[in-house]
Amino acid sequence: MLQGDHQIPVDVDKILREPDTLPLDGNEESLRIHLICWQVLHAMHDHRARDVIVAAHRALRRRAAKIGDPEIRRVFLEDICLHREIVQADKG
Repeated sequence: MLQGDHQIPVDVDKILREPDTLPLDGNEESLRIHLICWQVLHAMHDHRARDVIVAAHRALRRRAAKIGDPEIRRVFLEDICLHREIVQADKG
């Protein structure tokens, strides 16, 4: 469980079983959790890492598609560190 201002229960098993269940409500914490899961799985050479990062990137692209202005969309994908890391991890 991650702690901060709120406690967020993290069901890693669910992420691994259903990586495409990311909410599209703009919840950055869900993307961050998926990125962290990917980092751990990737470091362990676990084949499930790919599914997790692809799902995170797919959710990010769906969010970006709602942004009408191409420059703001680019900034959303490239200038926000978390988003940039997801895009780069999926390309790598």
